Amino acid sequence: MFYIGKHITKDINDSYLGSGHRLKNAIKKYGRINFKKETLYIFETEEEMNVKEAEIVNEEFVARDDTYNIALGGFGSFAHIDTKGSKNPFYGKKHSKENKLKIANRPYKSAEEHLLAKPYLIENVKTNYRITTKCLSKWCRDNNMNLSTFQSLVARKNTSKDGFKVTKL
Repeated sequence: MFYIGKHITKDINDSYLGSGHRLKNAIKKYGRINFKKETLYIFETEEEMNVKEAEIVNEEFVARDDTYNIALGGFGSFAHIDTKGSKNPFYGKKHSKENKLKIANRPYKSAEEHLLAKPYLIENVKTNYRITTKCLSKWCRDNNMNLSTFQSLVARKNTSKDGFKVTKL
């Protein structure tokens, strides 16, 4: 089985393997070590890259049983990658007084407080441990996990090195 996808990077040897759902599930199931990345082409522009991916990942290719691809290639954008400074769509703009007031009066003040206010189902796929908790700060301390790691498990819907999987309830 294999997957063909595109990627923009400054480091050709980065650890990115792809973002397809079937590919990600296979990596979870078989382990990252059982996959290798091979660069087929390098392009000067995103447009050239999209054209080549559309040429390769066509309807016939997606229908094959030996690929993880489920969608036609050549679509999508990488505009979200470099959005610092003038490339950020909010650059040079300011929040209105009304929006500032909404932000100031929201029920939580930080991302951590927002995380801590919601119930989660926490499972360990290695030990079949399951718990529903609202007391995340204690659970994170007891399991040597910082809140940012916990937040990434929630956002990415993946499993930690220790086998923990988190689902919002």
